[in-house]
Amino acid sequence: MENIKKELYSFSKLTTFHTCPYSYYLTYIKKEKRKDNVYSYLGGKIHSLLEDLQQNKINNQKAISLFLSYFDDADILGYDFPTENSSKNFKECMVSYFENYKPFSVQDFKIEEYFEVDIEGVPIRGYIDLYTITDNKYIDIYDYKSSSKFTKKDLEIKKLQLIIYGLALKNKYPNMIVRSLNFDMCKYTKNSRGTIIERNKSNEYTGRALVEIPFTEENINKAKEFVFDTYKKINNNNEKESSWTPYINKFFCKNICSHYKICPHLKF
Repeated sequence: MENIKKELYSFSKLTTFHTCPYSYYLTYIKKEKRKDNVYSYLGGKIHSLLEDLQQNKINNQKAISLFLSYFDDADILGYDFPTENSSKNFKECMVSYFENYKPFSVQDFKIEEYFEVDIEGVPIRGYIDLYTITDNKYIDIYDYKSSSKFTKKDLEIKKLQLIIYGLALKNKYPNMIVRSLNFDMCKYTKNSRGTIIERNKSNEYTGRALVEIPFTEENINKAKEFVFDTYKKINNNNEKESSWTPYINKFFCKNICSHYKICPHLKF
């Protein structure tokens, strides 16, 4: 295997290239300052509230009060939702989530723990939202997502984030079993048939909508392949701007991309 220089990568960094190489160029080569959007701004606030809830630093009503103040702040700061309806849905669903949040009652848990792990010679780093330890034997990993639920195609990439977390913790705790990897889809719950639906459209259940990803050899191999292949593609490019192809997607560019206002490739 080729000699790889010591540069730390994150799953976010790799997926930025996967989503739009030109965005990768602006972020990591040109080092343009990234701009918040409504989802990144509120996503960070939501994560902080969930950390405090899990540690019993605040109660549910306090979390709701703080979330609503952050929601208003986002509007004041000019972080707009794509539509009025998407704003309404996000607010209602997240209030429901905080109303019904129950901390994991376990032997031990770790929050926002930093890790570094070598995958196919590529050094990967990151932070794990939450993992729990049961009976000094079982590890369950949780990643909070305040985004919309994933399409089947998107999940094939998104799930690799949890696989990487599993590999990092398996390396840290070689005598323990990584029992489950879970996306906690905060805006959603599951109905009696197990279908994931938006919280404000459910009058049945209010529990978590966990999407579990199997920690299998097949998924582990996919994660390793994704990391190394993406690394190679990144490093096959040079630092000339013209070698970084823009991938134009109207919704992503206008609502998610950190460089929307300075990107020269947008025509809408």
